Amino acid sequence: MNCVDALKQESLSLGFLASAFLLLPDKQLVRNLRDLPFAFAASSNEPGALELAAYAQSIQGKTDDEVLRELGTDRAKLIRHVDAQCINPPYESLYANEPESDVVQSLNRLFIEAGFAPSGKYCEASDQIGMELSFMKFCVDREIEATLEEDEDAARAIAAIKDRFFDEHLGRWMASYGEAMRRSAQTGYYRAIADLLTSLSS
Repeated sequence: MNCVDALKQESLSLGFLASAFLLLPDKQLVRNLRDLPFAFAASSNEPGALELAAYAQSIQGKTDDEVLRELGTDRAKLIRHVDAQCINPPYESLYANEPESDVVQSLNRLFIEAGFAPSGKYCEASDQIGMELSFMKFCVDREIEATLEEDEDAARAIAAIKDRFFDEHLGRWMASYGEAMRRSAQTGYYRAIADLLTSLSS
């Protein structure tokens, strides 16, 4: 796999993970899961891939509404913090134990430096994990563009911002949240998401 192919795979993975945190489960997600080829797991020994394939197989006998109910219930407990028994929701300021304003200001400086404008359709703070994953995807996509244009300076510059962002932000707390998510998840889908986060953080 060449550099661009590897970056494209990274972009797909980041986009998939970001959508899991920014979008509510819907019938399109259920259809995508039902259509997931069971050979998918055979192509990878990654725990997240194996878990996702197993979950896709487990829902074949359920209705869309049944799947959406179980995903919605799980998501609320893992991401929305609906009661005291839930894990902390996925915000960097909670896991890094820093004031939200400090974290968000640091993030916004990096966003501006990279030319990233978060989509207005997501009503989330900058330090929500889906927003941070979206920024990582943005950086990877910019790196792909620069590489294809043979602009080595631009590719190095955006890669440096991406690495700095991971070191100073996403990388320092994503694994902790992923571990808590894995322990608390009731569905294979969200256990798979947790495993994929853990893999990404290593």
